Amino acid sequence: MEDKVFNNLTGKAKCIYDKLTSSSTSFKNAIKKFDGDFPVSHLKFEIDPDMPSNTRKGYTRAPENYVIDIVINGNLNKDASYQKRPNLLVAKTIIQRSYMLKCLESYCL
Repeated sequence: MEDKVFNNLTGKAKCIYDKLTSSSTSFKNAIKKFDGDFPVSHLKFEIDPDMPSNTRKGYTRAPENYVIDIVINGNLNKDASYQKRPNLLVAKTIIQRSYMLKCLESYCL
């Protein structure tokens, strides 16, 4: 695996992620532990187009094969989908999930 942070986001969610990584030093530092220089684990961002929750904006999957997934709600039929939320709130979800992993890594990994 060359890249250790996998970005499988698309559309608006990818644009917000790209803006975070290009303009926020603290966001880059939060996900730095998952890049190629650190063997702790790898990080993958993805969208779940079938998420059944109308309130859940995203979730984190437990590591599998050293990859932790941050999953964003992409179900167009739900109000919690990233497509129906303001950009700032989608960014908040991505940042919150990333920082939660950073805290977890500090204590557990």
